[in-house]
Amino acid sequence: MTSNKGSDKPKIIWITGASQGIGEALALLMANQGMTVIASARSQEKLEQLSARAENLSGEIISKPLDILDRLSVESTIKSIVENHGCIDLAVLNAGTFIPMDGKEFRADTVKQQLDLNVMGTSYCLEPLIEIMKGQGCGQIAINASLSGYRGL
Repeated sequence: MTSNKGSDKPKIIWITGASQGIGEALALLMANQGMTVIASARSQEKLEQLSARAENLSGEIISKPLDILDRLSVESTIKSIVENHGCIDLAVLNAGTFIPMDGKEFRADTVKQQLDLNVMGTSYCLEPLIEIMKGQGCGQIAINASLSGYRGL
């Protein structure tokens, strides 16, 4: 494994939930700044379209389809990124969902679905990331959360 710390090599950024919204915009912004962005989301088609949109930017976007609820795939993806690109300088854990539901339509399964993705999926990413980054002595982690943490939707 190599470290990008202190080198002229482009920074390696891993973004989950990169196929739309904030993740997509952040991937394009960072690739435009010359960084190598590893973009993950469930939709391979959207990720390939995102990579194509970055072709004329100074950096690049590499698509790595992933469902963060698949713990083994998360671990394999992180290992692959490090083996092929070096230290993940920044991991932006952005994958998440909001499923609107009012009191008359309340379903515990809907709440579980949101908690699984928003909490457990993020946790499945954090555990191997923290271990790898501690061992390499490099890397930062950012977690994007919903405004509903401050005010319910």
